Amino acid sequence: LGQVYYQHELDTELRRQVPQATLPAYMSNDAARLVGLYNSLGTAAFARVEGDYAVVLWHTRTGHIIGTRDPQGGYPLFWAKCGETFAFSTSVRPLLALLPSKTLNRQYLADFLMASGPRNEGGEEACAYAGIQRVVPRTVVTIHKPSKRVTRQVYWDWLEHLSDPGTTQLETIAEHYRELLGAAVRARMRGHVVAHCSGGMDSTSVALLAHEALRTGLRVGTLQTLSLVYARFPVLAQERHYIEQVFAQEPELVAHMLQADTLLNFDAFADAPPHEEPYTGLWRLETDRALLQKASQLGATTMLSGAGADDLLDTQPFYLTDLLRRGQYLQAW
Repeated sequence: LGQVYYQHELDTELRRQVPQATLPAYMSNDAARLVGLYNSLGTAAFARVEGDYAVVLWHTRTGHIIGTRDPQGGYPLFWAKCGETFAFSTSVRPLLALLPSKTLNRQYLADFLMASGPRNEGGEEACAYAGIQRVVPRTVVTIHKPSKRVTRQVYWDWLEHLSDPGTTQLETIAEHYRELLGAAVRARMRGHVVAHCSGGMDSTSVALLAHEALRTGLRVGTLQTLSLVYARFPVLAQERHYIEQVFAQEPELVAHMLQADTLLNFDAFADAPPHEEPYTGLWRLETDRALLQKASQLGATTMLSGAGADDLLDTQPFYLTDLLRRGQYLQAW
């Protein structure tokens, strides 16, 4: 489930690892690419792949069943054992049907409620139901069916992938960051693409990079954008001027303005979509739902957004708590 990005680099790796005779079959789709790399490299293959995915492999010769997720956990993956049966699923419900009873995991719920800041899952294997385990992002869970042995292996360590930019000059670092962000946007432009273009720099930057990719020949067509605009709320209404400036400078963008004054926080509580675990985003789901519904009406298969930029580039100072806990009062001050 999901997608694998930077396919050119991945196909180059496949050509090095896979016999020429079987290469076309392994390059036919994303799942086949993962199988081809796994057959050659084992679980080390997942460290070579960038994408948003959950994958399960059944190794018929050795009796191993393997489940893993990308390092950021783009899609969920769970597993459970009931008697002689092992099962993986991207949904909790089929696994609940295998268990003799449905029992809430009170420890998980307590930890969830006590957690600071928004989160949809922690770093542990537990989930909302007892007897069901989560495959933690960047981890491979391997079950050997004949021996019933379960092992976990972390295949990705973020700290090992830190790179020194070689300078403290913000302009130079920003230029390199722009190259990486532009490449990431291009890699994700699959199918019919629309872009969220809000009154902030994050989604607007992504939309303009996608527009640049189209303009420089990545593919044919114009970019359709979705913007939420306000009239009744004084602060949010100020965003409209920023959005209109973007479209004035880039007239080739196709703008869809959605009136958002009636999309109020907490309204989704009256009509919440089905969700299997506690979800911290329900309180502001109305705006997301409006964007997704419009994207669906436009026939979009991919929607680009700036969601997550705040977490990467404008984080809250939670590290101060850690400094105080360690007694580093002067550094915290």
